Amino acid sequence: MSNRFKRVIIIKTPGVAKGGTLLFTFKPLDRIGLKQKKVAWKVIPFAANAKKRAQVEYVNQLAFIAPQVSDGNRINPSTYEAVNVGDAVSYDLDGDGQLVINEADDLKRPDFITARNNTRKIQDIAIGLQPKPRKDPEPILYFPKVGNTTMVVAKYHPILRAYMTSDYQESEVISGEIQTGLMWERDLSQLPDTSSWILTYDDDSGMYNLAPDDDN
Repeated sequence: MSNRFKRVIIIKTPGVAKGGTLLFTFKPLDRIGLKQKKVAWKVIPFAANAKKRAQVEYVNQLAFIAPQVSDGNRINPSTYEAVNVGDAVSYDLDGDGQLVINEADDLKRPDFITARNNTRKIQDIAIGLQPKPRKDPEPILYFPKVGNTTMVVAKYHPILRAYMTSDYQESEVISGEIQTGLMWERDLSQLPDTSSWILTYDDDSGMYNLAPDDDN
């Protein structure tokens, strides 16, 4: 994709007194004009009083997804199409009535990714990341019940957020607000290729913290 890059985020803990689960999601898109829901991108458990090192990898390659949402509220991509910044796709039905995603040159807009529902039915649309070719993308944002001829036009920017919680699994749609407060937010395009962070817990305040690892 245009301006393709990779980021590695390393998380270490010296052994937090209270265990928990680190949840990474992406900031919803601005001025999208459609209902959108966050998706649990990465979920990492940390046991109490145990040292641990974990990492997540981000690759700046987007894809539009035709999502199947299971009873557990988790997204499975039924079909998808990788897109670059400036690309556009159309959600169509083939001669057998099966959903397909096609390139749509007439919808292209510089600096945006665009998808149009052209199925004559209400259609769910998702945006995902595809770090490896020929592997299913990882959903990061979900647009439920997009009307026929309606378009998702997005100027994507990778703002990653972190929370400590225990309520989610990877690829799960997040309905409503996350009950624990936002702990960390970074623009991935502004981080170095690899960055290291220390996860701690303060007994007095009952708050977690994710701070730069000064030893790296």
